[in-house]
Amino acid sequence: MPTSLVIGSTHMKTRNPRELILVRHGESEHHTKGLTGGWTDTPLTQRGMSQSEAVGQALALLCSNGHARFLSSDLLRAKGTAEIIAEQINVLPSFHVELRELNNGAAKDKTLKEAEQIALPLTRPTADWVPYPGAESWRAMTSRVTAFLEAVAKGTEEDVLLVVSHGNAMVAIVHWWLELEDRYWSSISYQFDCGSITRLSVNEWGERVIKKLNDTSHLRTRELLEQDATLDRQQPRGGDRAGAVYPKRYPPDDTIPNQPIAW
Repeated sequence: MPTSLVIGSTHMKTRNPRELILVRHGESEHHTKGLTGGWTDTPLTQRGMSQSEAVGQALALLCSNGHARFLSSDLLRAKGTAEIIAEQINVLPSFHVELRELNNGAAKDKTLKEAEQIALPLTRPTADWVPYPGAESWRAMTSRVTAFLEAVAKGTEEDVLLVVSHGNAMVAIVHWWLELEDRYWSSISYQFDCGSITRLSVNEWGERVIKKLNDTSHLRTRELLEQDATLDRQQPRGGDRAGAVYPKRYPPDDTIPNQPIAW
C-alpha cells in the first residue's frame, strides 16, 4: 500500500488545520467480554493502555509543545486513550459527545448474541438504515460528527488537529475530509485497528491527501518487544520462540450482525 494517496486532481480550497490525525482508541473491555461497541461504555484493557502509550510515543514529535489541538470522544475507551497520549505529547485533550461511535440504541451494553436478536432488517438506502431500535443511522452519525468538525476547523488556528475516536466515526471523518458524497458511502470504507494512526493532510496544491491509513507499525514494534521480554522470562536461554502470538486485529466498534455490505 502506498504511503500516501491523493484523491482527485482538482485544487481544493485549503483550511486549517492542514493536517488531521485520527487515532482509534486502544483495546477495550467490550472486545474481550463479547459485548457490543457503539455507546457501550467500557474502559481500556491493560493491552489497550499499552497500545495508547505506543501511540503517544509515536505522536510525540508531531503534536507536542502546543502545535496541535487535541479532541476526543467522551466514551471511556477513547477518553482513556487520549489521557495516556496527553502524557506523552504535553497537549491536553477536550472531550466531546459528538465524536462518539455510532449510537447502537437498544443494543448498548448487550452481548453480541443478544444484539443479534434485536437487530432490525436492512433497509435502503443503507445510509438511512437504523440497525437497532433507538439507534442512529449512518447518515445521522455522519451529520453529528462532521457538523462538529466543520465548526472546529473554522475556529482552529493550529496546523494539526488530533482526534481520538472510533472505527465507524473515523470512516465518516475520512469521507468528510475527502469530500465524498453520500453515493460513495456504501462502496468505499476503511479499516481502523485499535491504536492505529491515520494522517490526512492538504498538500501544496490544495489537494486532500491520505498520508497514512491505519498505521500500526508503532504497535507491532512495541508488542513484539513485549512478547520477547515475556518469552525471555518464561523460557530458558536458547528456548524456541516459534510459538510467539502476534497482535490481534479488531473489527469496527459496532459490528452489525449479518451486515451484507460495507458501510
